[in-house]
Amino acid sequence: MIERGHYDTGFKEYQFQWHLYEKEQTAVKNVKQYIRDTVADDKQVALNETKLIQNATSRPTSEQLVRIATAKYRESLAFPTRDVLA
Repeated sequence: MIERGHYDTGFKEYQFQWHLYEKEQTAVKNVKQYIRDTVADDKQVALNETKLIQNATSRPTSEQLVRIATAKYRESLAFPTRDVLA
C-alpha cells in the first residue's frame, strides 16, 4: 500500500512535469513560426534547421536597399549646399 502511494505521487509529478514540457515545446514552436513568418523570404534558407548556413547571406534585400537609398537621398536634400557628392 505504501509503495502504491509513492507510485501515485511519482506519477502525478511526472504528469505535471510532462505538461510543463509540452507547454514549453509549444512556446518554442510558436516562436520559431513567428520568426519564419517575419523574416524575408531570401533569408529563409538560414532558418532551415536541416541545412548548413554556409549559403546564407546577410546582404540587404532589394526593397531594403531602395529604402536606404531613398532615406539617404532625402537626407542629402536637407543640406544647404545641395552638393550631390555630400
